[in-house]
Amino acid sequence: MEGKEKLSPESRQDNGQAALREAEDRYRTLFESIEQGYCVIEVFFDAENRPVDYRFLEVNRAFEAQAGIINAVGRNMRDIAPALEDFWYQIYGQVALTGEPIRAQHSAAALGRLFDVYAFRIDAPEKRHVAVLFSDITGRRRTEKALQASEEKYRAVFEQAAVGIGRVRFSDARWIDVNEAFCKMLGYASEEMLATPWPDITHPDDLDLDLVPFRKMASGELDGYSVEKRFIHKEGRHIWARLTLSLVRDLQGRPDYEVAVIEDISQRKLAEQALRESEERFRNMADNAPVMIWVTDVDGRCTALNRVWYDFTGQSPEEALGFGWLNAVHPDNAASASDIFLRANAGGEPFQIEYRLRRHDGAYRWCIDSATPRIGPGGEFLGFVGSVLDIHDLKLAEKAERERELFYRQMLDSIPGMVFTGMPDGCCDFVSQQWIDFTGVPAQALLGDGWINLLHSEDRSRAFAAWQEAVNDRAPYDLEYRVQRHDGEYEWFKVHGRPIRNEAGQIVRWFGVALNIDQLFRAKEELREAKGAAEEASRAKSEFLANMSHEIRTPMTVFMAAVEHLLQIDRNPERRQLLTMADQSAARLRALIDDILDFSRIEARKVDIEEIPFDLRRCVRESTEIFDLSAHQKNLRLETIVEATVPDKVIGDPDRLAQVLVNLVGNAVKFTREGEIRVGVQVRTGQLVFSVIDTGIGIPEEKRELIFDSFSQADSSFTRSFGGSGLGLAISKGLVELMGGEIRVESREEEGSVFTFTLPLRKADPQSAAAADSSRAKEKFVAARILLAEDEPMIREMITEMLARKGFHVDIAESGRDAVEKWRDGGYDLILMDLQMPQVNGLDATRSIRAAEAEGKKRTCIIGLTAHARREIINECMEVGMDRVLTKPLQISDLYAAIEESLCS
Repeated sequence: MEGKEKLSPESRQDNGQAALREAEDRYRTLFESIEQGYCVIEVFFDAENRPVDYRFLEVNRAFEAQAGIINAVGRNMRDIAPALEDFWYQIYGQVALTGEPIRAQHSAAALGRLFDVYAFRIDAPEKRHVAVLFSDITGRRRTEKALQASEEKYRAVFEQAAVGIGRVRFSDARWIDVNEAFCKMLGYASEEMLATPWPDITHPDDLDLDLVPFRKMASGELDGYSVEKRFIHKEGRHIWARLTLSLVRDLQGRPDYEVAVIEDISQRKLAEQALRESEERFRNMADNAPVMIWVTDVDGRCTALNRVWYDFTGQSPEEALGFGWLNAVHPDNAASASDIFLRANAGGEPFQIEYRLRRHDGAYRWCIDSATPRIGPGGEFLGFVGSVLDIHDLKLAEKAERERELFYRQMLDSIPGMVFTGMPDGCCDFVSQQWIDFTGVPAQALLGDGWINLLHSEDRSRAFAAWQEAVNDRAPYDLEYRVQRHDGEYEWFKVHGRPIRNEAGQIVRWFGVALNIDQLFRAKEELREAKGAAEEASRAKSEFLANMSHEIRTPMTVFMAAVEHLLQIDRNPERRQLLTMADQSAARLRALIDDILDFSRIEARKVDIEEIPFDLRRCVRESTEIFDLSAHQKNLRLETIVEATVPDKVIGDPDRLAQVLVNLVGNAVKFTREGEIRVGVQVRTGQLVFSVIDTGIGIPEEKRELIFDSFSQADSSFTRSFGGSGLGLAISKGLVELMGGEIRVESREEEGSVFTFTLPLRKADPQSAAAADSSRAKEKFVAARILLAEDEPMIREMITEMLARKGFHVDIAESGRDAVEKWRDGGYDLILMDLQMPQVNGLDATRSIRAAEAEGKKRTCIIGLTAHARREIINECMEVGMDRVLTKPLQISDLYAAIEESLCS
C-alpha cells in the first residue's frame, strides 16, 4: 500500500511469537510462584457418562508437597491411589460436565490428608479439562498458596511459515500458476491446484471476506488488498493464511489478473488463540482463586489485584494500586510490612509477611502474604507476584489449641489414675506424671511396649495378649493386673483402654487410664474368703438341722401314730382330753420342725418350685376352709372373694401357694380377737394379686420392716400370748419371691393389717388343668400285699398294726438286702422303703429292684420313708426310682392316702 510501511511476513511472525512468550512468561511465573498445589486434569467417563478416573496433565512445583504425590504427570489417579474416595471423581466430573466451579473441603484417606479444593473447568467443554487449586490443611499448617503454572501443552511453538505465490484469472477465478511452497502448504499437486478455482478451496465462512474485494479488483475499482482467511487442505483440515493481493493490468490498463502472496499464519493463529486462552485462564484463575492475588512492577508498585482483594478490603482499583494497598494494613503492622516488602523488592528475593488486613466491614483479620519474584527472559527481575491468605481463623484455632492442650495437661495431671495414650497401632506414646511417680521410671522407658516390663511376671503375657486383641479388634480394653511400684512392690490396677475415632470412624488414638484397686482387690479377696467360710457354716447348719430333724422325726412317728390310734379306739372322756392335748402338742412340734427346715431350704435357695396347671379357686378355697372352725370358735367372720376376672386354671405351684395362704390366714385368725378376715384374689396389670385383710391387733410402725425377718415377731410378748416360731412370714416371703412375686404389708396398731402379695399370671389350658387335678384326686381304696422295709422296731410295729386295720397283708424286712430278697420271692403290690437301714440302705435296695425290673420283672410301687426332709434327699429318692416319699413323723392319714394313690394310679 502506498504511504504505509509494510512488514515482512517474518517480522509479523516474530512479533506474534514475542507476544506469546511474554504472556506465557507471566503465566508461568504466576503458575510456579503460588504456594498452593495446582494441577490440570483430564476427567474420564464411562459409557453412562459417569466419572470413573482422571489423568494429571500438568502440576506445579507445590503439587508434590501439598498432595504427597510424585511424578504425577501422565498418570491416572486410579493407578496412584486405588482406594481414593469416589467423592473426588464425582466433583471433578461435575465441574467438567457443568462448567460450574466447586469449592470443597474433604479428606482423602488413601493419601492420609485433608484438602481445601477449588476446581473449575478450562478449555473447551468437550476436552473435559479441570483445573484444581488446593491446599493440604491436614496438620493445621499455614496454608501457602501459589499461582498455577500454565499448561505446557498450550506453549506455542512457532515454526517458520512458508510463503506461497500464485496468479489468478478474473474470468473463472482459477489459478494461472502457483509455486511449490503454496502447493505444499495445502497438500495439492500443482496440476490439482491449477484445475481448482480458489473459492473451492476457501472455507465457506470466509468466502465473503475475499470474494467482494476480488470482484472489485476484477472491475478495476481496487488495486490491492490484504485478508486473513482459511483455506481447506487436501486432507480436509483448515489452513489459516494471510493473503496480500495486487492487481496486474494489461497494456490497455484493463484488469488482467491478480498476484497473491500467501503466508501460512496457522501457527500465529494458534499462538494468538493460546495467548487469549492463557490470558483468560490467568484472569479466571486469579478472580476465582480463594486467595487475594497481586502483581507488582520492578519499582514495587502494585499493577494488578484480583477480584478477591477488592471484595475483601472494599478498596477500589484507584485506591489499592500503586502503594495504596498499604492503607488497608493495620497501622501497627504497616511499617514492618512495608519495610520487609521494600527490602525484598530491592534484592529480588521471595518473602512472606504476616499482618492484619482491614476487611470491608472495618474488622481486621490476620493474613499471610507470600510473594515470588517474576523473572524476565534475560534473567532480569520484573517484580513480584503474590498471594494473601486469610489465616485469622487458623490463628484463633492455634491459640485455642494451645489453651486446650494446657487444659488437658492440667486435667490429666488431676485425674486420680495413671493416664496413657497410644497410636492407632497400640504403641504407647504418652504417659501422665502419675505413671512416672508411681513406677519411678522415666517416661521414655514406658513408651512403646516398655510398660510391659513393669507388670508382674505372671500378668505380662496375659495383659499384652489382651491389649493386642483389643487393638486388632478395634474394641475397648478392660483388664486387671499388677504394676511394680517404685520400691519394688506390686499393686493391683484396673486398666481401661478406649479407641478415639474420627468422623469417618477410623481410630486415630487410644486413650486409657489405670486405676489403683489394690485395697479393693485385697478387700475382695478377704470377702471371698469370708463368704467361703459363711457358706461352709451354712452347709454345717443345714446338715445339723437335717440330722436333728431325723433324730426327732423317728420317735415322733411312733408317738404321733400311737396317739392317733388311741384317739380312734379310746372313748374315755378324761383320757381323750389328755390324748387330744398330746396330739395338738405333737402337731405344733412337727410344724415347728417343718418351719425350721423350710426356712433353711429357702435361705439356701434349694426349694424347687413346680410349674403345673391347677385349679386356682379350689386351691384358695381349700387353704382358707381349714380355718373355718377356729374362726367360728372366736366368733370371727372369714370371707373369701375371688373376682370374676381371675381365671379358674393357672400354672404354678399349688402346694407352695397354699402354704403361703395358710401362713397368712392362720396369722390373721391368731392375731384377730373380733371382727372379720377377708381373703381376696384379683388380676391387675398381668399379675395375680392376693390379699389377706384382718381387723386384728395390727403392727407397730417401727416393727413393720422386721416382721418378714427370720425368728422375728412384732413384739416378743406375742410369743407368750399367741405362740409361734416367728418363721411363718419369713418363709412366706421367701416362697413368694421364689415364685416370682413380691409381698408387702400395710398396718396400723389396733386397726388391723393388710398383707398383699403378687404372682405372675400364667393361664393354663383348661383340659390340662383338669387332667392334673384328676391325677391329684384320691382314688378308691384297694387292699394289697405290702412289704415294709424298716429297721426301727417301734415304727415297724406301729405301721404294721395301722395297715392291718385297713386289711393290708404286711411282711417285714429289717434291712435293704432282706427287702430285695423278699421282693424276689413274693409278689408284692407295694413296698414301704426306709432310707437308713443296715447292710444295704433303702436307696441301694431301690436301685437293685429297679434294675431287676428292667430285665422283665413286673414293676412294684415303692414309697420311701425318711426322717431327712431336705429337698436334695427327696430328689435323690425319686431319681433312684421311688414313686413317692413320706417324711417322718408320719401322719397315718397321709400314709393311707399315699398308699391309695400309689395303688390306684
